[in-house]
Amino acid sequence: ASAAAVTSHQSAPLTASFNGSTKSLAFSVIAPITISSLQCTSTNLPASASTTCTVVLSSAASGSGSSVALASSLTSALTVPVSVLVPAGATSATFTASAAAVTSDQSVTVTASLNGSTKSLAFSVIAPITISSLQCTSTSLAASASTTCTVALSKAASGSGSRVALAS
Repeated sequence: ASAAAVTSHQSAPLTASFNGSTKSLAFSVIAPITISSLQCTSTNLPASASTTCTVVLSSAASGSGSSVALASSLTSALTVPVSVLVPAGATSATFTASAAAVTSDQSVTVTASLNGSTKSLAFSVIAPITISSLQCTSTSLAASASTTCTVALSKAASGSGSRVALAS
């Protein structure tokens, strides 16, 4: 006997008949364990930060556990382990996603895969704001003279603004 692919556990009867005698047997068709969800504490990470993520399975891992494959679409910006093991009898496992020291904002997708099922989660790795230029209308001044200077940032300041320290 062979079983068709199923998405949930099912019971199936099997009956054999020969010369007027019949024997029946009930057996179970077990659905493969799949990924129910992939969640992280934060999906907006500043450069060099990390977050805790959890992968949840459709049912408890059996035998020696279930190894869930993990992948980052841009490992230069966000790294994850190659896999995470959900122990036998458990339905979830945690892992850490770590942002790199990026110099520009990056969009990254993390994907978890098991038995043909996948779940993905979009991340933003946010670069720090830096000074991109400092310009003054004059760089040579007579005594008691003044000049106007402009500081440009690498991107827009946050909601409350950014304080730039000046020194001479």
